[in-house]
Amino acid sequence: MSNKKNTRSINATELSIKKAEYVVGIGCSAGSLSALIQFVKGIASTTQAAFILVQHLSPDFKSIMDEILEKHCPINVKLANDFQIIEGGCLYVLEQRTYLSIAGGRIVLSETEVNQYRHPIDYFFKSLSEEFQNRAYGVILSGTGNDGTKGLQSLQQVGALTLCQSPQEAEFDGMPNSAIENNDVDHIADAKDLSRIICEHVNSRLNTDVKISQRKSDFSLAEKIFDLIREDSNIDFSEYKIGTAERRIQHRMGVLEINNIQEYYEYVLREKVEVSMLAKDMLISVTQFFRDPEVWEVLLEQIVKPMIVKKPEHEDIRIWVPGCASGEEAYTLSMLFMYAFEELGEHREVRIFGSDIQRSEYRNLTGVTYEQDIEEVVPAKYLERYFINAGGHYELSKRVLANVVFTSHNVAVDPPFSNLDLISCRNLLIYFQPSAQKRILSYFHFGLKSNGYLLLGSAETLGALTDYYYPVDSKNRIYQKNNDTRITLLEAGLKQLQTHKHTKVVEQTNKVKTFLKAGDFSLSAQSVIGRVKDVVLSTYAPPTIITDKHHNIIYSIGDTQLFSKKIVPGATSLNISALLHNDIASAVSVLIKRVEDTHLPVRVENLVMLPENIKLSIEGNFIESPVTKNVENFTVSFIVERALTSAESEEERDFRRHNQMTGQISKLDAALVDAREILAERQKDIENLAEELQVSNEELMASNEELQSSNEELQSVNEELFTVNSEYQEKIRELEAANFDFDTLLMCTDLGVVYLDANLLIRKFTAKAKDFVKLLPLDINRPFTDISLTFDFEGLNEAINLAKTSKKSVDRLVERADQESIKVAINPYTSAQDQIDGVILIFQFIPKLPYLRT
Repeated sequence: MSNKKNTRSINATELSIKKAEYVVGIGCSAGSLSALIQFVKGIASTTQAAFILVQHLSPDFKSIMDEILEKHCPINVKLANDFQIIEGGCLYVLEQRTYLSIAGGRIVLSETEVNQYRHPIDYFFKSLSEEFQNRAYGVILSGTGNDGTKGLQSLQQVGALTLCQSPQEAEFDGMPNSAIENNDVDHIADAKDLSRIICEHVNSRLNTDVKISQRKSDFSLAEKIFDLIREDSNIDFSEYKIGTAERRIQHRMGVLEINNIQEYYEYVLREKVEVSMLAKDMLISVTQFFRDPEVWEVLLEQIVKPMIVKKPEHEDIRIWVPGCASGEEAYTLSMLFMYAFEELGEHREVRIFGSDIQRSEYRNLTGVTYEQDIEEVVPAKYLERYFINAGGHYELSKRVLANVVFTSHNVAVDPPFSNLDLISCRNLLIYFQPSAQKRILSYFHFGLKSNGYLLLGSAETLGALTDYYYPVDSKNRIYQKNNDTRITLLEAGLKQLQTHKHTKVVEQTNKVKTFLKAGDFSLSAQSVIGRVKDVVLSTYAPPTIITDKHHNIIYSIGDTQLFSKKIVPGATSLNISALLHNDIASAVSVLIKRVEDTHLPVRVENLVMLPENIKLSIEGNFIESPVTKNVENFTVSFIVERALTSAESEEERDFRRHNQMTGQISKLDAALVDAREILAERQKDIENLAEELQVSNEELMASNEELQSSNEELQSVNEELFTVNSEYQEKIRELEAANFDFDTLLMCTDLGVVYLDANLLIRKFTAKAKDFVKLLPLDINRPFTDISLTFDFEGLNEAINLAKTSKKSVDRLVERADQESIKVAINPYTSAQDQIDGVILIFQFIPKLPYLRT
C-alpha cells in the first residue's frame, strides 16, 4: 500500500536503506494515465533503479495516482515525501502540487505559488542531471506544451539516457513532439517498451566493465577510438579529462546495449557513423543567459563600466567567448555593454567573437527567438530592453545581435584572437586535462591586451599561471593580465605538444599550383601582356571611368584627375556624380541615365570646365553581360576639344551659367515650394495616422498579452483537470467493478440483506430479503419502521436503535414452532470520521436440528 506518512527525522530504518544508484525521472501531463499504466507494467520486479513521477497536478485536488498504479506496478509505490531517501526498486509519486528536486540522494519538496507554477518537469530533470549525472534517465510521456524539453537537454549534457513516448501513441503529443524536435532523444518507443529498455539498460550498466582511468587495456582502446575521431573530424579528445571521456563512452555503450569496451571498439570500426555520434556526445554544450547572476553584476560595475570610460572613442572594444555553444553567453555580454552605454551616456564600438569547435550553423541577425521561460533567468531590466515579446516567445533585439560574430575555432590548438579587452571562458576548461588547461590559458594571455581581463567559470582556476594574472575578484573568477611577459613553452605546457598535419595549408598550395598550370600563358608572359595593355590604353584611349550598374566607380583608364574632385575627409561615396568636377557632374548623371534608358551610346558636346578653361565632350556607353544580356557596367569617356581664350571663358561663363543655372534654380525653387507644401500635408497625415496606429497597437498588444496569459492559464488548468478526471475515471471503473462483484455475491448468497441509511431509511435490499421483509421496489427511501416482517419479531426496531447508538453488532435468533429459525444480524457501519452512516440487516434461515433420543 502507499506510504502516506511524511517522516522527516532520520531513524535507524533510514540508515539501513540502500540509496538508489540509478534514478529514472518520468515527466507527463494530460492523457498520460494509460501510458503510465503500460509503462509501470513493463518495469522489472528485480530492478535496482528508482522511478520518480512528476505530473502537472491541480492545486485543488489530491492525486490518487499511487492507488491506481500500485495495482499494476511490480515494485513498491510510495508517495514522495520531503527529505525522503530515494530507494532502489521503488516508484515515487507526488500527491500534491509541489516542486520536486533531488539533493544528497533524497527527495526535496518545495511549495510554489499557483500563478508561478511553471515547468515542474524541467525543474526536476535539471536537478536529476546535477545529482545523478549519467546514472540518470529522463522519460517524457503524453502531455501538452513543452515542459520537459529543457530538462532533457540538461540530462543529455551529462550523458544521461533520454527516452520519449512515440507521438503516434500518445493521447496528447505536444510534450513528446517538443522533446523530439529540440533534442536528440536516445529512444522513441511505445510506453510499454520504454520501461523495458530502461531496466535492460540499468542491468547492462551494472554489468558493464569500463575502467579507462584504472585499466591500461581500456585506456589503450579509448586512445584508439580518439584517434578515429581525430582522423574523421580533426578533433583531439585525448586531452579531455578521463572521467568525462569515460562517462561519454559509457553513455554510447548503454544506448547500443554493449557491455564491453572491446566490443564497442569493434562496433566503431564497423559502423563509421558511430565515430561522429560519439564526437557529438563528447562535445558538451551547456550555456544560458546570465548564468550565475552575481558574476554579471560584478562584471558590469567593476570591469565593463570602467573599461568604457577609459577606452578612447576611436578604439573598438574586443571580446572573445570561446566555447560559446548556442551563443547565450556572447549575447549576455552584448546586453551588458549596451546597458552600460545607456547608464553612462557613452558609446563605443563593441566586437564580440563567439567561437566553438564545430559551429556549422550561425545565428542570423534576425529571428533569434527563445521560449518564455527565459523570464526566469534574464533580469527584468535586460528583458524589457533587449527582448521583444512576440506572443508566446521572445525575440532578441537586432541591436544585441549586431555586436556578435560567430565562427568555428578549436581553442586547444588554433591561434587565439588578438588585441582583446576581455575573454569570457566559463566552464570550458573543466573538461580538459591540466596540461591542456595550461596551454589554453597561455593562449588567452597572448591574446589579451595589457591589463585585459579574463573571466572563468566557478569551478576553474589559473593553476600554474597564477603569477601572470592579477585577481580582481577571486570569488567570481575575474582576473586581469598583469604584464606582457611572454610565457615560455615549458610553462605553457607546449613541450610535448604533438604536431598536427597542416592539411588546409597544403590544399590551398595545391590549388594555387593547379591554377598556374591551367593557364594558357606562363606567369611572366601574362605579366608582359598586362603591361602592354596598360600602355596601349593610356596612350591611345581617352580618359575613361568605368562604373557598375549602381553608378559606383570600379575602374579608371588614363589620367582622369582633371575631371574629378579631390576626396575630402570623412565618409566617402564612390558614386560617379559625387567624385566628378562640379561643371560636368550633372551632365554625366543625365548622360548615364539616358544610356540606361535607351541602351544606346550617348555623346554630350560643348561642355565647359572652369577655371580649367577647357571645352570638352563626354561619351557614354554600356557593357552587357554575355549571358543575361543585362547592363552590368557603364563607361564615361572625356574628350578635350580645345582650350578656351580668356574672352571665350568669360563669355561662356556669363552665358551658360546665367541661362542654365538661373533656369535650373528657378525650376528647383518652384519644385521645392511644391514639395514643401506636399510634405507638410503628408507629414500631418502621417503624424495623425501614427498616433492612431500607436494607440491601436498598444491596445492590441495589451489585449494580446491578456489573451495569451489567459490562454496559458486555461491550458494549464485544462491539463490539470484532465489529469484529475483521468484518475477519477479510473477510480470509478474500479469502484464499478467492485460494486458489480459485491452485488453478484449478494445475489448468489442465501442471505436476505437490507441496507438502511443513517436515518433508517431503506437504501437497498437483495431479492432474498423479500422472504423475511414485505418489500417492494417502491419502498426505497421509506422508513424501515413502516415495513412489516413475514414472521413475528417483537423488539426489532429497538435492536436496530441499540446497534446504531452503541456502534456494535446485535444478533437475535427467532425460533418458530415446527419451522426453521431465523437469525437476524444487525450491523452498524461507520464513515472514515467514525460517524454512523447506516445499518445493515442480515436475515438467515437456521434449519431445525432433528430431535435425538438418548
